[in-house]
Amino acid sequence: PEGSRVDLDDGDIQDAVLIYNLKFEESGTYRVYYRARGADGSSNSFYTPTDFGADPSITETISSDGNYRWDRGGTFEVSGADIESTVEFLLSKREADAEIDSIVFHRSSSLTDSQLDQLAFV
Repeated sequence: PEGSRVDLDDGDIQDAVLIYNLKFEESGTYRVYYRARGADGSSNSFYTPTDFGADPSITETISSDGNYRWDRGGTFEVSGADIESTVEFLLSKREADAEIDSIVFHRSSSLTDSQLDQLAFV
């Protein structure tokens, strides 16, 4: 998209989407964690989906001081049918300078930053 920021109107479809194909080994409810940063208040968000395969529409706010930090995103339900197939997880641009370093899906909804570092940087 043109410009440094994209604001969606109701019903708009994203035109800059990252698609991650994921496979899960166990069904259940998973929380997504993002390790991300923004350089300032004009670069501190991106769009996340409400479900697997859904167009990203939820604003995820990240740090605005240039330092990476872990942010807790939404939860996603993985059913038994999802175990044998690939599901799509989509993220999209909101502000041009937002940076995502790591993404972790986990069945625990209360992992600490230290635990997330161990999972992401093993």
